[in-house]
Amino acid sequence: MSRDVERAMTVARLSEVTWHLELDAAFGAEAAEDLWTPLLAFSSDQGQGLLSVHPHPIPSHVRSYLSFDPHNEHGLVACVRRARGAAQGVRESISSEMWEQINRLHLSLIHPGVAAEAEQDATGFFRRVREGLQFFQGLVDATIAHDEPWQFICLVKYIERAERWDRFELGAAPYASVRRYRDGYGNATHLITVPRPHEYVEVSTNSIVWTLLTNPYAPLPKTAAPLSPAEEYDYLRFSRLVQEVREIELMAAAFHPSSPVEAFEKTLALMNLVNAEFEYVAEVTTVATTVADVVQHRRGVCQDFAHVLIGLCRAAGIPARYVSGYLIVDRSSDLSAREQRASVASHAWAEAFSSTHGWRGFDPTNNLMAGEDHVKMAIGRDYADVPPTRGTSRGAATERLRVTVSVERLE
Repeated sequence: MSRDVERAMTVARLSEVTWHLELDAAFGAEAAEDLWTPLLAFSSDQGQGLLSVHPHPIPSHVRSYLSFDPHNEHGLVACVRRARGAAQGVRESISSEMWEQINRLHLSLIHPGVAAEAEQDATGFFRRVREGLQFFQGLVDATIAHDEPWQFICLVKYIERAERWDRFELGAAPYASVRRYRDGYGNATHLITVPRPHEYVEVSTNSIVWTLLTNPYAPLPKTAAPLSPAEEYDYLRFSRLVQEVREIELMAAAFHPSSPVEAFEKTLALMNLVNAEFEYVAEVTTVATTVADVVQHRRGVCQDFAHVLIGLCRAAGIPARYVSGYLIVDRSSDLSAREQRASVASHAWAEAFSSTHGWRGFDPTNNLMAGEDHVKMAIGRDYADVPPTRGTSRGAATERLRVTVSVERLE
């Protein structure tokens, strides 16, 4: 619900601003097309549904596609419809004012003739939609208790602002069925079943992701909502691969925050410590290596660096979790050897929670904050919660795993 509301807000705001730019600059027809066409990047199919019908769309085509076209799952009508459906499913957990507002907005967008009215008065239409969505977000803050449902709504809203998936395609062969679900940490997970005898299983994915966190150092405009008891239990306690180790406790002793507002700066200092004290060496650890082993030998790969930082944060009383993802690297830039190596396959880093910044990513392998170059895939207590693949098989055959990853920046 919250993610669709936030996405619809983005479309409405960008459309409204683009319309004003067109009016203020008095663009000609061709220049106006150049102004509107880039907004198709915010549609679910990069505008392919529109471009297949109108190879050179005029602004009214783009506005209609962004707002009303059923092929665009990120359009205003589609997002508000999904948000209304989600709200209907949790009506017992939200206020009547929230339900009435999202239902009223949905009805206004499916009213006969609204598309023609929107084209006649585009400024008024996008402003009304934006204000209606802002009013709904205000009702979220004002009309329900700030407990777990409210915290989840806020979390999903900030996830949408920090990273947006425009396309995700998954293929599996041979003869595979795929079922999508959410695991206990909110990660999108796919269960792939191959019922017939087979000699191989091939899983391929293709995604387009917008990473939007341009300044990870910037604090939140207001204090972050506190973690739920379940989150505190998961991210403050030690876990299977991030064990309670005496050496970790000694290293973290000088970094306990004296107040909640110090948690962010203390985590930065701990990230610097891990980067300085541990050596990046490939193929000396495995996916089952624990923090105790890494601390003893002082070397490992990005997974091990993340585990050590998580252990230090938890020992210092700072909630921390494991992040699995990818790192975008521009080969022409002057990067460290660590950063070059970490970009070849999947990458890992840690996220730590503070009242001033909420959840922020810390990459101890490269000694930098996770920002626009980090693509987050999944979160958990440690690697054991979020391996890219795992499963079971029947039969006596042996198996081998081969992985190929390609990540590139789309300008």
